Amino acid sequence: MVKLTAKALLEKIDKLEKAKKAKLSKLSKLKQAIAVLMCVNVNKVKSEFNKYTGLCEETHHVHKTLLGLLPNDEAEKHDIRYKAKTLNVNDFIAVTIKWLS
Repeated sequence: MVKLTAKALLEKIDKLEKAKKAKLSKLSKLKQAIAVLMCVNVNKVKSEFNKYTGLCEETHHVHKTLLGLLPNDEAEKHDIRYKAKTLNVNDFIAVTIKWLS
């Protein structure tokens, strides 16, 4: 395993935080698009929902990678904030799955 310098570690953490924030923002925009499509086209909803769930998985992976780089106390704070931000994501997934079935 490669050990990072303090500066490299901080840069990697910053990069992962920005990537996670960008992915959460994309999830929000995609959620809005899917909500509009629910009134129009089931096939498009399925297609966009597949993108949404894929992006959720990517976001979760970035989050887990970030947690592995942080000290325990800082990782716990990040995890609490992440879980709070993704509550509506999980609710939306459940509602959409129900709507599609």
